[in-house]
Amino acid sequence: YILVGAVPVETPRSYLAFFISGFIAICAMILPGISGSFLLVIMGKYEQILTALNQRDLPVILIFIAGCIIGLALFARVLSYLFAKHHDILIAGLMGFMIGSMRKVWPWKEILMTRVDSHGEIVPVVEKNIFPNLDSPVTYLCIGLGIAGFLLVTILDKLQTTKEHS
Repeated sequence: YILVGAVPVETPRSYLAFFISGFIAICAMILPGISGSFLLVIMGKYEQILTALNQRDLPVILIFIAGCIIGLALFARVLSYLFAKHHDILIAGLMGFMIGSMRKVWPWKEILMTRVDSHGEIVPVVEKNIFPNLDSPVTYLCIGLGIAGFLLVTILDKLQTTKEHS
């Protein structure tokens, strides 16, 4: 919950920083509720990586990819071990990540602070979740779609469970 509310920082443009950001971003990509690209934004690396890709800065790209490959290889083993030895605690932690990420995906927000990005566009930096306006039909549409999504996942899970038992 605290992580998704963090304000982006600026980090150095060193090869070590690119390696570590690749390592962290790929680990987040295989966990539910955490976005690797969001972590790159928080670490101040998202725009730097995009710039490196656009300018075809091969050393930065290769070091970032190396961080991703090593991070994926190591974290997949750690995750496999944790699933085998501490399944329930790991599932509880992953559920915590998903619940905590609700802060970011909550559709009703008030923008408290903005900044101008490198393209001259105004982007929100600090947002506050607010209670939805109950007079708006859009609110009820969002709630209805949320309920429909929950029901669809529940039905598909029941169908899968029935199919596995038969």
